[in-house]
Amino acid sequence: MLPPGTDESRPKLTLEHGTTAAHDAHHELVVRQTGAWPALPSVPSGAIGRPEILSADPDPVELLKCLRRRWLLATVIGLVVSALFVVAAFFFLPMQYEVEALLRVARVEGAAFQSGPVYRDPQAFDTYRRTQLTLMRSTSVLASALRDEAINQLPVVREQPDAVSWLEKELLLDYPGDSEVLRVRLKGTRPEQLAKVVNAVVNAYLKEIVQEERKNLLRDYDLLKEKLVKVKERFRDTSRRYLQIAEQMGSSDLESARVKQRMMFTQLSDAQTALRQLHSRLMESRIALLDLQAELERVKNDPGGLDYLIEAELLKDPVYAEKHRQLAVVETTLTQRAEVLRDPENSPTYRQLKSYRDQLREEMDEIKKEKMPVLRQLVLGDSVAGVEAKIRAKQKEQQLIQENIEQTVQGIATLRSEIGQLGHTSADLEARAADLEQLRRKSADLSQRLDKLELELQKDARVRLIQEAAPPESGEVLKRYFLIAFAGMCGLGIALFGVSYWEFRARRINSSEQLTEGLGIPVVGTLPSLDTRAGLGGLVQRVPKDVLEGLLTESIDSIRTTLLHNPNGRSLKVVMVTSPGDQEGKTTVATQLAISLARGGRRTLLVDADLRSPSAHALFELSLEDGLCEVLRGTAELDYAIRPTRAVGLWLLSAGRWDQEALHELNKDTARDIFDKLRAQFDFVVIDSAPVLSVADTLMVGRHADAAVLSILQGTSRVPQVYEATQRLESVGIPVLGAVVGGVTAKASLRRIYEPELPASA
Repeated sequence: MLPPGTDESRPKLTLEHGTTAAHDAHHELVVRQTGAWPALPSVPSGAIGRPEILSADPDPVELLKCLRRRWLLATVIGLVVSALFVVAAFFFLPMQYEVEALLRVARVEGAAFQSGPVYRDPQAFDTYRRTQLTLMRSTSVLASALRDEAINQLPVVREQPDAVSWLEKELLLDYPGDSEVLRVRLKGTRPEQLAKVVNAVVNAYLKEIVQEERKNLLRDYDLLKEKLVKVKERFRDTSRRYLQIAEQMGSSDLESARVKQRMMFTQLSDAQTALRQLHSRLMESRIALLDLQAELERVKNDPGGLDYLIEAELLKDPVYAEKHRQLAVVETTLTQRAEVLRDPENSPTYRQLKSYRDQLREEMDEIKKEKMPVLRQLVLGDSVAGVEAKIRAKQKEQQLIQENIEQTVQGIATLRSEIGQLGHTSADLEARAADLEQLRRKSADLSQRLDKLELELQKDARVRLIQEAAPPESGEVLKRYFLIAFAGMCGLGIALFGVSYWEFRARRINSSEQLTEGLGIPVVGTLPSLDTRAGLGGLVQRVPKDVLEGLLTESIDSIRTTLLHNPNGRSLKVVMVTSPGDQEGKTTVATQLAISLARGGRRTLLVDADLRSPSAHALFELSLEDGLCEVLRGTAELDYAIRPTRAVGLWLLSAGRWDQEALHELNKDTARDIFDKLRAQFDFVVIDSAPVLSVADTLMVGRHADAAVLSILQGTSRVPQVYEATQRLESVGIPVLGAVVGGVTAKASLRRIYEPELPASA
């Protein structure tokens, strides 16, 4: 039974604004028509793996949000760190000075006898410039500069453990603006000493490199001059030998010797031709002698054999002899062809030769018929003595021909010897001529190189000093101030980043998306911050208190509507409101939700189950005793412990005095009996429980609730703790209906009301 009391006698709470059931009906209508309230599934317990949001790396957007939450702390720390950096930079960055010397590295080399400059290849000039930089920074030049006792005793040099390495590192060499000016610089805090060091390096470079190059030119000039004298002496000796060989050949030059040699080759060819003709005549004479000897034998043995003698006489006739010779050649050829060809009769050449043979025979027969009568009388008139006389004549002829052959052979041998000697002498003469040409070209090349070196020696040095190094009147003031300012900015940036990263590491909740998308926890509503300042803009923009209270009521009514119209179809009568940790707004959410339910016409009971740190009774200005602990211990009746509040339709069961006995009873059937009675007496029971991660009381109380709602305070609650609280609730079978995010800026809450999210079009 409810305790007595009338609605008119109950005073209203300060946060209630007399919203009627019509306002609640408006919310119910919006839910039914638009379906705008989020679905309320429980977070799946035992999800595979930890959510990525628990270990996600920071991104610029998150860091900026963290900085926005801690902007005042970040600003204070940043200013302090920036000031420390500025002071440190002021003392540890002394005034820097820069001394420089200038040298001219000519792009063109001035000519001694030309009217204008002779331009060289740009790439070659770049190579030359880079070479000068390397030479000036070389160890030999720097060591030469430091060998000067005055330079070596300077403090700026003596302080260095390795002065040469120090110079190699600190010496700055460049060509400003791609010009012909080589700038040699040193930076430091002692300008007078630096100027002396730079001048020493420049002087060592001019002495060791530039002047040494001129010495090398002089040495090269002397060597070339000596080589030219030797070449000219060789040229004279070779010319003398050339003339001697020419005189031996009987010609003044190589071309005449070649003409003479060609003439001797012609004579040799003619002599060889004559020798072949003599051999041919000797052969013919021998054949004729043999014929005469055979004829003599026939005459002696067969005086009547006139046909043979007639034939012999016919052969004396040149025409007949020529045809006889041709006939012998043709018959020999026919015999050879017949042996070679498979079918000679079908060969055109073979048939032509046979026709020609027959023609020769006919012509020879004609000559025989014509001369036969005369020859017969002649043969008959000849005697053996006549034949013998002819034999002796032929023998004499052969002797003369043999003598001519011997003379011709001797002449050919003499020509060959002269030609061989002339060829050897000609080759020697030609070799001497080639040597003379080579010596002539070498002499001309050496003379040209000597002329160039002489011109180089007459030119001005390509590298010369323009300006010696001198101490500057002032240091790099602007640069120093810039570095100090940069150090301050770095300190400020480091501090801001450090605070942002520290805040990010806390992984506080700063938006509803972190719950819905990061942890998969539905957001059943948001509550505005009761601070009249609207975020950072609150420094100049304030929200009226009555507007904030209206926003709070509107947000709570939205949460109430969500609970009344649970899309899961589950009947909700007992709802536990809890939070991961302390000071996260759970009591505010539970109290305001209970007031909203009562304002909507539901008989509502608010149970303060935060036994160790109760506060609901103070909000309603009621006493702590008797409460839930007394009912659990059995020292008070339940109906007596339930007391009405100033809000119409709302009753409160305070926490009472907590002790271990009450806690033990909470884990027994006594608590179940109590909550069963409460379900029967009230339309809704809202439980304000202790934080989940602080004590185990919440898990024991939550077993008697239909669902749990997490109170999350934006900017305070942490993602890992929210995740851990959800896991603990679900581990004991307490379904998590969702989360209520409090502490949302008034600007965002106003946007929610006046710019509602429209449902997605079908």
